[in-house]
Amino acid sequence: MSYISDTIVATATPPGRGGLGVVRISGPQALSVVHKLFRPLSGGECPFEPRRLYLGDILSGKGGEVLDRVMAVYMPAPASYTREDVVEISCHGGGAVANLIVERIMELGVRHAEAGEFTRRAFLNGAMDITMAEAVAELSKVGSPLGASIAAANLKGELSGKLRELKDSAVILRAEVEARIEFEENVGKLDREGTYGKLDELASEIEELLGSYRTYRLLRRGVEVIICGRVNVGKTTLFNRLLGSERGLVDRTAGTTRDWIAEEIEIGGVRVRLVDTAGFGLALRGLDGRAVARSEELLGEAERIVYMLDATGGVCKEDVVRIEENINRGVEQIVVLNKVDIAKDYQKVLAEYSNNIKDGVKIIPISAKSGQGMEEFNSALADMVGISTKEGADRIFVNTRRQYRLLRQIAEDVTSAKGEIKPVERIEVLAYLLTNIQEGFEQLLGERYDEDMLEEIFTNFCIGK
Repeated sequence: MSYISDTIVATATPPGRGGLGVVRISGPQALSVVHKLFRPLSGGECPFEPRRLYLGDILSGKGGEVLDRVMAVYMPAPASYTREDVVEISCHGGGAVANLIVERIMELGVRHAEAGEFTRRAFLNGAMDITMAEAVAELSKVGSPLGASIAAANLKGELSGKLRELKDSAVILRAEVEARIEFEENVGKLDREGTYGKLDELASEIEELLGSYRTYRLLRRGVEVIICGRVNVGKTTLFNRLLGSERGLVDRTAGTTRDWIAEEIEIGGVRVRLVDTAGFGLALRGLDGRAVARSEELLGEAERIVYMLDATGGVCKEDVVRIEENINRGVEQIVVLNKVDIAKDYQKVLAEYSNNIKDGVKIIPISAKSGQGMEEFNSALADMVGISTKEGADRIFVNTRRQYRLLRQIAEDVTSAKGEIKPVERIEVLAYLLTNIQEGFEQLLGERYDEDMLEEIFTNFCIGK
């Protein structure tokens, strides 16, 4: 199938209700096809000056009935998304209208686009490299502002710029090594210590990128924070305060929350799923027993916990045991002492808990009801979700599994290459590994590709992208 010679069409906006829908056409027949079905309000044939919006009607093929009143714009090659002739039609939303327009265009011989085909053409026509194309898909999937800003940075070429810098380093090293194989008498012996240092620096930079992928995955899927503690300790009050609304019911009667409740909020650009759980201490029978069992199950799988203590009572040994169990499991945990606004002597209770809990766990005194201590708690919570806005703005991120997999292989080749520096007779193996490293970066950037790689990438796109 030719992705260059034919003309394609699809809706570029998601299905469902909406104010506007966009139909995108790309290929050599884009403009001539639109001339056949678009009638400008000014009358006659539309001149379609480049990058100028025209108001008019889309006509059906049966009696020239009006399908919709639209805005249309023509973007001639190469100054378009795909570097082909492109026409975009903005119609009324809802899906049905856009689908009717697509069907009418297909009646005129235009093929319906496959998933990701517009971006695929952009890549094949040199409008973007493969990491930029992958960033297009990520932008449509991320659920947090920080994740979106990272994908947008990659679309602008920040990741590919870094990868090219690393590839160039590998190319220079390869040239230096290969020169010693062929022309050692003329260029001198290889500086093995210097070469090792350059490989070590390359390894460090690759490891930084590999670490960025683990962070990005958190941003993409969000993180989960479980709020737990004994009954009537104020978990739901804290849950509601963090949400800014009364999502869970609060009552003085112990055990008001008899199932877990989950809502999403945003903290520092990161999507956070907050879970309010049933309290420990309920009678382990009937509905109460099932509620506690569910809470225990969630806690057993949790990676991040806010554990709440009650400042109005004495030290509870069960709380101490549970907090220490979380520490031993490697759970990220914030411990708070709630109800300090109504406790007779919360400082005493705070000191007693601090003395009883091992490993010097910091306990934050708060009042979820009045807001006392919430500034310190919010700061601790932002730290726990894993990434700051500043770090996200300053760091370059790997954001697909394909990129991570190739970088992992490159990292292994760099490690092997470092092991081949000292043996004089192994310089040919070193040159071979450096060739692999260079080719790995070329695959990352899409400078080397095959049809299977393109299918892996673009079949995960939406239609119309």
